[in-house]
Parts: sequence; structure tokens; C-alpha cells
Amino acid sequence: MSAEPFLLSRASADDLAAWHAAYAVMTGAPSPGSATVSRTTDAGRPPTGAPPAAPNAAPASATPGALPNTAPASATAPASPTPNTAPTSATAPASPTPNTPPASATAAPPPTPNGPPVSAAPTAADDGMLRWVSRDGAGAIAGIAVLRGGYLRLYVAPAARRRGHGTALVAAAGRAGRDGGHARLRSAIPAGPPAEAFAERLPGYEVLLRLQVQEQRLDHPGVAERCRAVLAVDGYELRHWRDRAPDELALSFARVMAHVLDAPGAELQMPPRDWDLAAVRAWERDMTAGGMHLLVTAATASGGVVAATVTLTRGAEAEQHDTAVLPDHRRRGLATWIKAAQTLRLRAEFPAATSATTTVNVDNHGMLAANRTVGYRDTRRRLLVEVTA
Repeated sequence: MSAEPFLLSRASADDLAAWHAAYAVMTGAPSPGSATVSRTTDAGRPPTGAPPAAPNAAPASATPGALPNTAPASATAPASPTPNTAPTSATAPASPTPNTPPASATAAPPPTPNGPPVSAAPTAADDGMLRWVSRDGAGAIAGIAVLRGGYLRLYVAPAARRRGHGTALVAAAGRAGRDGGHARLRSAIPAGPPAEAFAERLPGYEVLLRLQVQEQRLDHPGVAERCRAVLAVDGYELRHWRDRAPDELALSFARVMAHVLDAPGAELQMPPRDWDLAAVRAWERDMTAGGMHLLVTAATASGGVVAATVTLTRGAEAEQHDTAVLPDHRRRGLATWIKAAQTLRLRAEFPAATSATTTVNVDNHGMLAANRTVGYRDTRRRLLVEVTA
């Protein structure tokens, strides 16, 4: 490592552009805060800490740190998982979510000998995130980090690993986190080496949740067959919408979304939120920023929404986010039914989408089972970890 991590400020447009470019190369996804990045469900992580548009990307080039639904083998830093929360008692899943997550960040040990302390005071970019780069001897970006509140994402190029870049970036982020009042930082990391081994060396390391990443191949005919085989639930009707809830359903949809936090471990992945009409409209604007499409499939009874599932898509991939069912309507198969209907709708309206991913707490057995019923398969594990800043 040739120099200390360099903190980007809102004034350095060229450096910020270089950071976004490096992020895309290292992770295979648009960077948080870039014009093209998608906004994950509000429940999964901070709005600007969005998941990548390519949730299935698990670039070999990423290192410590991971996006919500991407699990670069090397990642060791944050990104809260998408709750995808459907209480275990619900018949279907419910991030981030994510694909992502979330939680993110790995706290900072002192900088390596080659990395003197960051001398500049943290300066937030216009989107409220702090970004750092670490360069190699030739001046090329070898590692990048982004911090928003107590959530950190960190990546180091494979060829630059084990040279102190990750450690120095985490140290810089940890100091900024402490200055911002965050004694602990969170991150969603790929389970196993090298990410887990890196994170285990950080002070105060603790695993909060174990997460299962699942993928649904939309281009596989067997997936559609599985979904068509799911029986409708008597006494309920299906409603679909894109990007904006119909006015007559928005408030009942908000009541359902308030139950996303019922899922096991969901309180560790997202803050509580008061869901009212204004909150729904703000969430919709955030989710559809950057050209993303928000698809919602809901089950209704007596004219109101009682269960809903949310998917984001654009291009070849989709991210299945929150699924929730009102307590009085659980254990009737609603979650599985609406997820099956959502999959068929996604295939029909977005034929270019070939896969969908989601991240689920391993203890949320109901959601995992519902996903498998509609064609999701387990692909990899992630950990929601916390460390001392």
C-alpha cells in the first residue's frame, strides 16, 4: 500500500467518479449512491445503502465487504441483508435485501504500519455517505470502502489482498464511525474464507445472524411449473401493481408492511418505521429511483391488503425483498401463493429477467420453505456481523 486511505469529499467530482468506477469493477454492481443504483426496501438498510442492480453478482474480485445480495467471496464488510421478512408463522418469506444486506461494517483496527492515520476529517458526500479509496504503489485503486451511519461496505481487489489495504480502510471507517457516535459497526459478509477469517480478527467480532442466499432461475421452465401448481387460497383475491400502490389500497398495504419486523431477526436488520400513507409514497419513490421497477403482488380480503410481497427488477436480474402477512391471516398459504403469482407476473412482464435472489435468516424456516416451493434454491451463506469501531 503506497499511502493512507484517501477520504473523498463532495468537492472532488473526478475522484468520486473514479470511486464509482472502481466499485463497479470490484463488485460487478453499480455503487451505492450512483445514479443507477437501486434502492432496497426501506426495511433492509438505509435508503442510500442500496443493493446492487445485479443481486446475484458474486465477483471474485471483491474482498472484505459485501453488498446485500451479492456475496463476494472476499467481502468482509457491510451491507445489511434484505429482510425479506415473513414471520416464521407466515406461509411465505418475508431481506435485503436483499438482495441486500443489512447491516454492514466491520470495525477498525489500527492502521497497518504502511498506512498512516487518515489526516483529513470525514466529509460526507452529497448523499450522506463517506467513501475511501486505498491505492497501490502505481496509484491504482486497490481497495474501496463506504460508510453510512453504522453500516460499512469494504472491497479489496484480489491482487491487492494481504497488503494492509482492507485493514487500513476498516481503521479509517472505524474512526469515522466513532466520531459519528457509532461504537459498533455492522456488516453482512460471505460465510467462510477469506471474508470470515478477516472479520474474525477485528475487535469485538460477533455473529448476529446467519443468512441463506437463495436464487430462483426465472428462465427455467420448472420454476413456472412449480408456481402454477400453487393453489389459490379461498376467500382472497390477488392484486398486482407496479411502482405505486393504488390509492384505495395504499393504507392497508402500509399496515401489512408494518409487520415485516415480525420475522425472526428482522429487528437486527432494519429500524422500526411508522408506516402511513406518506411513508409508503416516500418508500415507493426511493425504491424506484434510478430506473428500478417495483412490483407488488398482494392478497386482499374485504377490500384491503392482508398479505404482500415486493420485488425490484431492471435488466436481467431481480431482487425479492419483503414478504409479510397480517397475523390473523397466517398459516393459510397466502405467502406462498402471492410469491408464486409474483414470479409468474415477473416472467410475463419482464422476460429479460433470468433470475431473482433473496436473503433469508436461517431461523426463518417458514420463509425458506415457501421460497423453495416456488423454485428458489440455496446458493450460499452470509453472516450479519458486528464489531467494535
